[in-house]
Amino acid sequence: MNVNVIIDIIKGLMLQGDVERAYSMIQTGKSMAEKNRNTSQIKLFKCMDLIIKGEIDEKDFINNIKKINLRSIKYIENRDEYINSIINIFLYAISRYNIRYPEYSNKRIDP
Repeated sequence: MNVNVIIDIIKGLMLQGDVERAYSMIQTGKSMAEKNRNTSQIKLFKCMDLIIKGEIDEKDFINNIKKINLRSIKYIENRDEYINSIINIFLYAISRYNIRYPEYSNKRIDP
């Protein structure tokens, strides 16, 4: 699997509220990036890990992920759209399912 596939799987799982599988895919991606010694991918997966755990807030997540140089990820046509899609999906899923891994409710929260 390449990084694009892993990130697409993570985004899909987050939208479905399947945080446990998304978290395991984040760990898989992080270990693959560490094996390849790709620092920008390690930073990306670490940001995803920290936001799911609730160790950083939304502003830090957005700032950290926008600073990452994603030239090492192939097949990205528009960097800004790619970053914004990751940010939007994670923030949407976190607010919808009240995620603070490992404790969360996979039930939708209605206002």
